[in-house]
Amino acid sequence: MGKKCLLDCTLRDGGYTNDWLFGNGNLICIYNRLAAANVDFIEIGFLDDRRPMDIDRSIQPTTAAFNQVFANIEKTKSKTLAMIDYGTCSIDSIQNKNNTIIDGIRLIFKKEKIDGAIEYAKLLKNKGYEIFLQMVSITAYSDRDLLNFIDKANEVSPHAVSIVDTYGLLHDKELIHIFELMDRNLLSDITLGYHAHNNFQLGYSNCIKVLENTTNRNVLVDGTLYGMGKGAGNAPLELLAMYLNNTFKKKYDINSILEAIDNNIMNMYQKKPWGYNYVFYISALNDCHPNYVTHLLNKNVLSLQAVNIILSKIPIENKLFFNESLIENLYFNYQNNIIDDENTINELCSLIKGKTVFLIGPGPSIINQKQTILEHIIKYKNHVVISVNSYPSDFPIDYVFISNSKRFNLMYVQLKDHYNKIIATSNIVPITHNFRYIVNYEDYKATNIEENSFTTAINLFMKLGANNLKLAGFDGFSNTNLNYYDGRLTLNENRNMDKFNKEISNYIKSIESKIIIEFITDTRYKIEDQNE
Repeated sequence: MGKKCLLDCTLRDGGYTNDWLFGNGNLICIYNRLAAANVDFIEIGFLDDRRPMDIDRSIQPTTAAFNQVFANIEKTKSKTLAMIDYGTCSIDSIQNKNNTIIDGIRLIFKKEKIDGAIEYAKLLKNKGYEIFLQMVSITAYSDRDLLNFIDKANEVSPHAVSIVDTYGLLHDKELIHIFELMDRNLLSDITLGYHAHNNFQLGYSNCIKVLENTTNRNVLVDGTLYGMGKGAGNAPLELLAMYLNNTFKKKYDINSILEAIDNNIMNMYQKKPWGYNYVFYISALNDCHPNYVTHLLNKNVLSLQAVNIILSKIPIENKLFFNESLIENLYFNYQNNIIDDENTINELCSLIKGKTVFLIGPGPSIINQKQTILEHIIKYKNHVVISVNSYPSDFPIDYVFISNSKRFNLMYVQLKDHYNKIIATSNIVPITHNFRYIVNYEDYKATNIEENSFTTAINLFMKLGANNLKLAGFDGFSNTNLNYYDGRLTLNENRNMDKFNKEISNYIKSIESKIIIEFITDTRYKIEDQNE
């Protein structure tokens, strides 16, 4: 059986969490503690000649710059590696190996850039470096793709070839299939490696599967201190070291690893945590780039069910490479769930005909000015009261207008016995049974404004023939105060509130010739004095 080896890539993969700004003291301490722990390979960061030299970072433009950063380390039997993302570092930025602290270079590349990466690897090898070929986004490779790559890799005869599960998509059977295919076809003296990500919480267990595989070649697994790394993080180095010690009689010093975590890593984790979360789970569930998920979630109008439905529409060839225009089109098509709402519109017209329409929003003024609102409602005996994306129980609500999936999910317990009161836009997915009133979302959303239930509701009621709307609880937005009567309704406090208020104010002004808008509670929207 071949040797089992451990590689730490904290200073490189962990750098995605802090823009590689560890501080020189931390860089040196982490390196020395990993060396004291007898970790076989220590990756010290990225070589990227687009970046300036910065002694406090683990991303440098040249090998000479890394010599300055790590001038105070003592070389041990641990081998020192750096990584290059093919195309980001000129060969002229790389000194000959005997002039640097770096023993080997790990080269990452996408499938479509294999040929160029192989030629670049040959140039690096000619400079004396041990070469590690890193196949990023391994799930994009078919078996034929893998065999084609292996033929080219064998020509270079690198020190190692690694399976890189960039988005944490692999389960054990898929992983072992790839591992065994490569094991059968790579030259026997090439180490076979595995780099995990933790989207499915499988980083550690998948590493164990690789290490348990019976092969005569050397096997290498990557880890990081406390799992520090991009997205959902990596397999924790301390767990891998423990497993290798217990199972393969390795002699990694766990105490040195724990000292590095306690003294150099935990303060970074407390400032900006990494690790498993549902964004990375959803991206892995849909075999797609995490940016697709965050793009949809940042809209703050979609349920997770809706997000999954949209992600399922991404073509296979686009899943692993983020395309903003593509996901916007898919989002638009989903929201524009066209239905025939003619009968619904006719029925709703009859319900409000001849009545004074009150729209109740979710602003805190409905608590502060509750009595004012109730007095207005009582004043108009022939009225209809409709709450918008909330269900305030202190008011005689006749109907609830919903255009935001997240808000609907929040209100579900309150509304589950009142589905006959719900007026929903067509982008809302019912949880139990269908809504009685469904209207086309796309027909009523305001253009040139961030999606907003207030403007959507006004557009709908103009279509229904209302000529006067009494508004309460549409307070506008503030960066300093609570914006909702119930804090649980808060979805997005990161937007530019002043800009958003101005957009809504401009919208109200644009429709003033079509409908009378009367605010009966305080608002930040700038409108003409209604008493003039």
